[in-house]
Amino acid sequence: MNSAEELLTAILDLTKLDSGVVKARHQAIPVQQLLDDIGRDAAILAEKKA
Repeated sequence: MNSAEELLTAILDLTKLDSGVVKARHQAIPVQQLLDDIGRDAAILAEKKA
């Protein structure tokens, strides 16, 4: 998926939340895993730009 598609998908998801079609639910998440994923993705992008 390219950046434009990802952006449109994110906007569509937000629209669904805003309209009430999709309901958000609160739940605990493993924060360290999330941060590790973000760090890995950022490192990949940095390597591509280097």
